[in-house]
Amino acid sequence: MLRGSVYSPFTLRAAIKRYDSTNPNYIDEIVKITKFNPERTIKSLNDKEFEMLWKAIEFVEKWRVGTEDFIEKWIISGVHKKKGVIVEYLVHKSPKDVWVTKEKAIQLAIEGRLHAVPVHLKHGTHYLRPEYKSKPFEIIV
Repeated sequence: MLRGSVYSPFTLRAAIKRYDSTNPNYIDEIVKITKFNPERTIKSLNDKEFEMLWKAIEFVEKWRVGTEDFIEKWIISGVHKKKGVIVEYLVHKSPKDVWVTKEKAIQLAIEGRLHAVPVHLKHGTHYLRPEYKSKPFEIIV
């Protein structure tokens, strides 16, 4: 991102301010570590200097290597209704589809495991709504 067309023409001071305007001491910390003139442009840094810059940014931000857990997010591919009310959802889980109760589907959505938005009404009713710009569950084929 820093070497891209947006940030590379900026001075270090301007780039850091644009990146994080909430910390006025950010550039001072970077300059203290790198000894760079804050008025240098990012594109003027050679590879070694650029590496010093991003390592200083990582240090200031206390960046640490972490791990990432993959959480599969499932799709609703059908519904069962009783008297016009959805009572079950067909959830597409690799490698097969599984019917789950409305309550289970709501719980999956709350956990972030389902492409659906859980809705909680004031009087205690819960239901699922399709994600923004998605087809209604009733017309999914």
